[in-house]
Amino acid sequence: MNRLGTTNPVADYGPIIAAATSALVAAAVAWITARRSVRAQLDLLKLGVQQKLLEQLVAARLASYPELYSMISDLVKGMHDRKVTAAYLKALQERIDAWDSEHAILLGPHTTNVCYAFRQALALTARLVDQTGVKSAEAGSAVGDLWDKAARLELALRSDLGIYGVELAQAPGALHTPQVERY
Repeated sequence: MNRLGTTNPVADYGPIIAAATSALVAAAVAWITARRSVRAQLDLLKLGVQQKLLEQLVAARLASYPELYSMISDLVKGMHDRKVTAAYLKALQERIDAWDSEHAILLGPHTTNVCYAFRQALALTARLVDQTGVKSAEAGSAVGDLWDKAARLELALRSDLGIYGVELAQAPGALHTPQVERY
């Protein structure tokens, strides 16, 4: 009771209101903190799963990519030494097509496109060398294009393996390997 003999409800319930407000604020802070903690844990789990899948993919690529890389490297060396014949190109095309049928599932999206362009250039070059001879201007241009596409495929294979590094992608929790277009 105050001096006038009446009761002040705000003064009487003030401590209760303050305690209730404190409890609500504490509950809200605890809920927000718990929610953020759960999200952080989920992000870590997603990143862990992606890391494990990437490890398995790189291991599978390491088992298959060297074979294709070796074929491309031999082609480039043969082109440099001018030992490329129509028969060699056709045999190589068959070997690379067989490799592609068995292992293309492991190629990344960029490398898939680069490999397809290389295989198309190889088929065209083999056909032109067979029809016009290696010294014709048309075949010479195709050989130059094939050389460029072979180099791009080598770089794409190396990028898929993470030789140039692995970075966090723009999407949260996603990993990607950088694409290198030129030596």
